[in-house]
Amino acid sequence: MRLFAKPHTVVLMIAVILLAGLFTIALQFLPSGLLQSIIGPQEPPSRAEASTAAIIVERGHLRIGVRQDVPPFGYIDADNHLVGFDIDLADEITRRWLGDASAVEFVTVSAADRIPRLASGDVDLLFAAMPYKRERDAFIDFSQPYFVDGQTLLVRQADGVDQWAALDGKAVGAIQGTPTVVLLEQEATRLNITVSVLPYESYPQALAALTAGEVAAIAGDSITLNQLATATPGLLVVGPRLEREYYAAGVPQADSALRAMLNFTLQDMKADGTYDRLYQ
Repeated sequence: MRLFAKPHTVVLMIAVILLAGLFTIALQFLPSGLLQSIIGPQEPPSRAEASTAAIIVERGHLRIGVRQDVPPFGYIDADNHLVGFDIDLADEITRRWLGDASAVEFVTVSAADRIPRLASGDVDLLFAAMPYKRERDAFIDFSQPYFVDGQTLLVRQADGVDQWAALDGKAVGAIQGTPTVVLLEQEATRLNITVSVLPYESYPQALAALTAGEVAAIAGDSITLNQLATATPGLLVVGPRLEREYYAAGVPQADSALRAMLNFTLQDMKADGTYDRLYQ
């Protein structure tokens, strides 16, 4: 089985992993025929001993945790297909690693359970609209950033809310398990206003609350809120971004080989124009 789409990618990837002192893992990512010719028949590693890379090779496909409620990263389109930027990135990484973009199983995760599911081994990677936060380093590792965004507000245009300070005394929706809840509370303290933060499991739930008048605004990622505003008449995105957020893929903790492979692949995709094509 051919593991990478281009021979030069194989060589460079092996070099990256060898530099990390991970020779046995590097061998696992040679084309399988060449691997057998070098080391001969081998007993497969036990589940407890195997790296994530070895498990992926033995299984024959990737298991990637994704969101399905966060446009444009991962969402269900009008034809009931899972689509989005994260999905496209995951497909391309699968193609480059395993030679077949369809050799991936997408596992739906939420903002609240995505990190535990990666930490438990339920998924191999996360492409789940996830900003890097230092406190998350205690549980998982991260790839290099692949997207930059920030927190803004989605409001009903007729209400006249045009900035964060206008939320004094109002209820604001935020997605449970995201940094938005903490950032919103910090901004309220800075502005010396009182805001009631109502957590929701998903953007569709928060959107329903906003359109029903249960909250005055939704706080969340600018790009996602703009997508919702475009699709929903009468809604508007307002307010400056609270802070820059750097989106990254989640990698099992201390799996430096897998992280190096993922970072190299993302860099390769940027260098050859694939990233820009998918981003458009």
